[in-house]
Amino acid sequence: MKRRPPRLIWGFLGGDLLRLGLMTAAGLVLVIAFALSVRFLAEGRIDLGGALWVMALALVPMLEYALPFAGGMAATLTYHRFASDNEATAAMASGVSHRSLMAPAGGLGFVVGVAVLLLSHEVIPHFLRAMEEVATRDLAGMVARAIERGESVKLGRLEVLARSIVRAGPDPAVGAIDRLRLEGVLAARVGARGTVESTITADEVNVWLFEDDSGDEPGTVAQLVFKGARGHEGADAIQGGEFASQRVRIPSTFTDDPKYLTFGQLRELRTHPERLNKIDALRRALALRLAEQQMLDDVRASLAATGSVVLERPGGERMVVYATGLRFDPGPGRWRFLPAAAGQAVRLDRVLAGGSTFRQQAGALWIEPDSDDPGEAAWPRRGSARVRGEDVVSIDREAAAPGTPGQGAMAVGRLRSLGNTEEPAEPEGVAQILERAELALMRADLDLAERIESAADLLADKVDRTQREVTSKQHERAAYAAASLLTILCGAVTALRRQSGLPLPVYLWCFFPALTSVITISAGQTLTHRAGPAGLTLLWGGVAGLAAFVIAEYVRLRKH
Repeated sequence: MKRRPPRLIWGFLGGDLLRLGLMTAAGLVLVIAFALSVRFLAEGRIDLGGALWVMALALVPMLEYALPFAGGMAATLTYHRFASDNEATAAMASGVSHRSLMAPAGGLGFVVGVAVLLLSHEVIPHFLRAMEEVATRDLAGMVARAIERGESVKLGRLEVLARSIVRAGPDPAVGAIDRLRLEGVLAARVGARGTVESTITADEVNVWLFEDDSGDEPGTVAQLVFKGARGHEGADAIQGGEFASQRVRIPSTFTDDPKYLTFGQLRELRTHPERLNKIDALRRALALRLAEQQMLDDVRASLAATGSVVLERPGGERMVVYATGLRFDPGPGRWRFLPAAAGQAVRLDRVLAGGSTFRQQAGALWIEPDSDDPGEAAWPRRGSARVRGEDVVSIDREAAAPGTPGQGAMAVGRLRSLGNTEEPAEPEGVAQILERAELALMRADLDLAERIESAADLLADKVDRTQREVTSKQHERAAYAAASLLTILCGAVTALRRQSGLPLPVYLWCFFPALTSVITISAGQTLTHRAGPAGLTLLWGGVAGLAAFVIAEYVRLRKH
């Protein structure tokens, strides 16, 4: 018996395998890419030109699914014709072994398996990014189409719903790449756990969009200008007039899904999970909670050392509070300044940017966290606070300072202490900031401890889920490569085993086991993402089942 198949076997079978495989793969890829582009078009994410471009880009990613089944069909048709013409019988009668007959299919399966592995790890992520870029680069158009369909849109932490929308186009004078004018607007600020923190209604909202290349990934900055607004923004009541929101960065969605990452990037994500936008946002939120705790520590230290604390606002305004300490009020969740003696008022000086000084006293004075939005580009280093007062009166000859309407209540936000902080100059990694949060919990006040613990738990949970997703993606790609090899071998061995049947029913003996393997790989990937390594049993179970079926068919073939 010869050790290797004759060149005639390789040439005859190999040529047909390549020809049929390429033709079948081309047809499958075109059909799948067309279906994908039509879905994007139907969702209103792209126009007709974008749909054609998405279809062209999708040809490469769809090879991951088309190549195994195309190879399986090519192997089935080639070996079925080879067997039904009695050429396989003649070859075996002349001393060619079953293993030699299967060698061309094994060679094609190996090439396809390696190709699928390389494509899925290094090539396909780039094409998926390009497809998503086409579908998301027109942010203004996506917002406009969503509003016209009666849907809400998410801009930073705001969910915005409008009665009508007009796209005004770019404004080079201010550097805006686009502007949208919304009428009859309802905006809701959504918290980290999906709860509505505040709502605003407005007669008109102008949404200005600016390009932002400050991060690792390109993004868009949005600023909302409200006209005729009513409601609450944080702790501030809004009654008509015009105000502008902070600029909110809307980052690219590419790095938020590991499917856009290559093999090397997935490995880096294990040690640097903060490279995902969602994890980075949670990391910033935790940093703000820690900065708030540090700010309160600074205020306490200053009050204990000097009997006063100096708080500053952007623009140069300062507030000097004279008190002996802080006491946490669990009801409203804020800290009360303690006067020099029980029953006395708390004295404070307001120094405006122009140099004017207003001396006041408050029957009751509180301080509460009022930190910036975690979506800001700068890394949070110091927490900010809001000071509220009751029974506020002026005790000098000048008029009352701004922020004390009716000489009874006062609310001044965006205040920061002048004390030195222990915040790092550079952003911390996830492991470092979680470790610092654990230490901060030992000395944090009750309310802040809950906020720190909640932010830390959200971050840790997201990191854990991301690590599981990375594991699932890596195994999914490897499993698809293994299934590609087995599908082609399955097509060849079932064709030789069932040479008397029609080609299509014979192919179904290969198709259904291969399809089952693909389904279990996808289901196992999802289960691994949700439950951890236990899902790998299902992910690889389908591949193992397909391998067992191929081996069983080959053993029966050799017996006959």
